[in-house]
Amino acid sequence: NEKALENVNNNYGKEDIETISKRFNENLAEWLEILKNIEELSEF
Repeated sequence: NEKALENVNNNYGKEDIETISKRFNENLAEWLEILKNIEELSEF
């Protein structure tokens, strides 16, 4: 169990902050687009 946890931590460490924040920003942009679409739909 401890070994498995160690593997998870090591794998996560390989993914750098830049990659994570880039993906976060992409997801955020998609959500904002969706919210904008919902807003436009609700005007009708």
